[in-house]
Amino acid sequence: MKKITCEIIKDILPLYVDDVVSADTRTMVEEHLAECESCKKEAEAMRKSIKIPLHKTVEKEQAEVLHNLKKTFKNKKIRISIISVLATAGVIAGVYSALVLPKIYIPYEEKDFSIEIVDGNVYANYKGTKEYDGSVTINPTKEKKVAFYLYTNPWNTYIQPLFKREKEEQLIYIGKADEMKEIYYGEFDLVSEDNEAIWENAEKIWIK
Repeated sequence: MKKITCEIIKDILPLYVDDVVSADTRTMVEEHLAECESCKKEAEAMRKSIKIPLHKTVEKEQAEVLHNLKKTFKNKKIRISIISVLATAGVIAGVYSALVLPKIYIPYEEKDFSIEIVDGNVYANYKGTKEYDGSVTINPTKEKKVAFYLYTNPWNTYIQPLFKREKEEQLIYIGKADEMKEIYYGEFDLVSEDNEAIWENAEKIWIK
């Protein structure tokens, strides 16, 4: 078989580098390159000089732009989600605070209160229609005076009545019977428990 010359190989090299030759031609070129250092170097030079076609470059740039847009949109969506969650939590916390935290004094009405002594303990029996949230009591003074009052909140006033349930007797513990002689009902400030105004402004509802 006649030996293939370098001139023939160099004519075929562009097609070989572009990978558009047949399997037999490829084998022939590779056998020649294995023996010819000059043609081998020229083939390597051709591979290095191959440029990405313009349309491929454009497609790559478009793909990068699209990827960046998707990433930006995703990050924005995450930020919006976080802000929405925080805003919702803030609204819930605000509504909760407005409904539950305020302490609204329940005024005294004689028909709504009675004092009961059970096993040496004194209790106030609240018979009113309002749902109370809690009570505030001043410990017996040296004169054995005790003052207390009940408070409610918007939740108990406006929301709780919507949940119909049978009203139970509400007993509020006041203290030991042997530690008190007088019980008063009225709103007061615990910080000022030694102030005589507490007893002047409160209603005396029980005397031993």
